[in-house]
Amino acid sequence: MALYNAVNLTSQIPTFSIQKQKDGIQIGDSTYGCFRIGPFKSTKSLTFANLLRRTLLHEIPGTGITQVTFQLPTHEFSTLPGVQESVIDILLNLKQIVFQGYCGSYTRGTLCKQGPATITANDLQLPYPLIVNSPNQSIAHVSSGFEFKMDFILKTAKGSSLPLLKKSVAASSSLLVQNDFNPIKKVNYTICEERLKEWIELEIWTNGSIQPYLALQTAVQNILCEFDSLYPKTLHLHSRILEYGEYKSKIDKVYAGKNGILGALREDLIDTSKESISAIKGLIETPGGVFGSCRFK
Repeated sequence: MALYNAVNLTSQIPTFSIQKQKDGIQIGDSTYGCFRIGPFKSTKSLTFANLLRRTLLHEIPGTGITQVTFQLPTHEFSTLPGVQESVIDILLNLKQIVFQGYCGSYTRGTLCKQGPATITANDLQLPYPLIVNSPNQSIAHVSSGFEFKMDFILKTAKGSSLPLLKKSVAASSSLLVQNDFNPIKKVNYTICEERLKEWIELEIWTNGSIQPYLALQTAVQNILCEFDSLYPKTLHLHSRILEYGEYKSKIDKVYAGKNGILGALREDLIDTSKESISAIKGLIETPGGVFGSCRFK
């Protein structure tokens, strides 16, 4: 029986490129970037574009405030002495602050300001290497003769979720903040045809905490990491085939069941020792295409 070499049946590894059309353009409170990715075959551009868009919208981390503790025990619908805004207004203002950088686990920061003053994001005392992307973001207004004190906790995470802090981290008078950590605001793509090939025109809008091109690089890296777990299995199978070729004189015969388990039960076997090493290597890709499968079509 002649075996087809499955390696020859698979697509050759193409050469992709990411071309910057526009990057780092400020549009309102968003940072815009446009990129051209390809070339792709007609059957693969749409699949990769969907995967890339979902990864950008759900897998790019961001930093935000998850917990706030004021100088006096309070709740969301109360007010603070000498402060114009209510507590819930202050929390909403804190949610709108955009931070650049990552802090990993829970990280503490402070704010202390003597009135009269307008408290902005620039007054936040942040740990290294975090910085504020919108320093003029208003937080609260403090009257004369009053002092505004606040402790807060930042975290780098993905998506939007209500943090669950341990008792050792959360204070009894602290307020939890449901924050949206995703720095990507919007992603659009268009499939363009050119010389029998397809290209992806990708548009990315971020909140300014990350540049669109860096977000694109992070998304591609996340996609590659998802498939990285498949490599050891493939290499292990490849090494076993090479091992059989090197010790072929010591191994009697290796049989494969025709149509999978049905061939083993019916003793309808194929002697693989009669095949060449190059043909056996082809089985890494599609062994069922050579020996058949017991699954119903």
